[in-house]
This record gives sequence, C-alpha cells and structure tokens, in this order.
Amino acid sequence: MADNPIETAAQELKKWLEQLQKIYQLKIDEEKKAQALAKEQAKEALAAERHEEMMEELRGIREGKSEGQGK
Repeated sequence: MADNPIETAAQELKKWLEQLQKIYQLKIDEEKKAQALAKEQAKEALAAERHEEMMEELRGIREGKSEGQGK
C-alpha cells in the first residue's frame, strides 16, 4: 500500500516550515548582534570624540599658560 499523498505532503511542508523558522531565527539573531555592535561602535565613537575635545581644551589651557608666562 502506498503512503497517503496528503500525509506525505503535510510532512514535507512541515519540514520546510521548520527550516524556514530556523532561517528566520538566525536572521533575527544576526540583526540583534548587528544592532548591539552598532550601538557599541557609536558609544566608542562618542567617547573618542569627547576625549579629543578634552585634549584640545587641555592644549588650549597649556598654550594660554605658556603665553601668560612669556609676557
């Protein structure tokens, strides 16, 4: 007796659905990782910008002191 074609089709569709769900979950996980990485990179860029601004301010203070001492 041959397999019931409806059951066979249902099993095949179930396999495909499971594979699609796995692929979808992987995509979601990748997007979450990408968002976390982008957030971390933005924090690092902001910290670097703040550091550079503070260094420029310190240079300005030092230059102001050295100009004041030379007079």
